[in-house]
Amino acid sequence: MPSPIRNTIAFWIAPNGEIHLVKDTHIQYVIDHPELFQISLEKLRRRYETHSEEWGSEGQARGETIRELVAEGWIRIRRYPEVYSVNIPDFDGRSRKHLAVFAAKLLKDGFDGRYERDRHMELRIRALGTGKAEPVRLMELQRMAQEA
Repeated sequence: MPSPIRNTIAFWIAPNGEIHLVKDTHIQYVIDHPELFQISLEKLRRRYETHSEEWGSEGQARGETIRELVAEGWIRIRRYPEVYSVNIPDFDGRSRKHLAVFAAKLLKDGFDGRYERDRHMELRIRALGTGKAEPVRLMELQRMAQEA
């Protein structure tokens, strides 16, 4: 039987809706699975060198990579103590559908033996596309799950 999530948990949702549990950091998951993200490690290394940052660190190179992947359709999710931080490309039907499926599974069966007990926890959803009139939306986890 799954146990409630304590502290943090993180995910990538692929453009096709496949949910990937992130064991460490989002950028480390990308580095460990470049073929999944169709990204070159050489390109990533150059990006880190351009910013004079340590390989795999959580700086500007990581931010650029996350924004690039989200623009390509990936969804990034991280649970913090009071909120789920979500980065999506846009508030479109595809992103909303993937988030609804994710929320429903998180509340019911969970991932890796852990589920979310707080059905009222908020998703802070940030669209990273350019020119958005409403860059951030807040939605209750249970309400999102009901759309699945």
